Amino acid sequence: MADRRCTVCGTLFRAPPSSKTVTCSPGCSSIHRGRMHVGKCNKWRDGSAARQAAARTGNLKRGTPAAKVSPKSGPFETNINAKDWTVVSPDGDQYAVRNLRLWCEQHAELFEPYAWRNAYAGLRQVAAWQRGQRPRQVSQWRGWTLQLEPI
Repeated sequence: MADRRCTVCGTLFRAPPSSKTVTCSPGCSSIHRGRMHVGKCNKWRDGSAARQAAARTGNLKRGTPAAKVSPKSGPFETNINAKDWTVVSPDGDQYAVRNLRLWCEQHAELFEPYAWRNAYAGLRQVAAWQRGQRPRQVSQWRGWTLQLEPI
């Protein structure tokens, strides 16, 4: 260990010879870093940050409406996240469905007097239970069930 003198307060402190430490404490280190950075700043090109922010905002303004009408990301049967379902009504009628949310919305009259959103949420809970993701048994919603295998 070598004795060194703190560059901030002048106190002697011990440090290994290979160490680049020049201060005796975290407080002095903070002061030293502040002194070393005075007058220095990151040089950016004029307006580059503002230009990048404007480009991101402009892209978002164009991208969100485009995504809503895109067949791959919008509320359509062709959505890339849409799944195939077999929904069984309380009467035993079977419906082959792609995109459960869209189907529930388009066939809201089947679930009256309940809202289609309640039917969608209930059927999602049934699906979660069938996959083993829900500990409490939810095998049906108001008589509506899901088959694991499509018809």
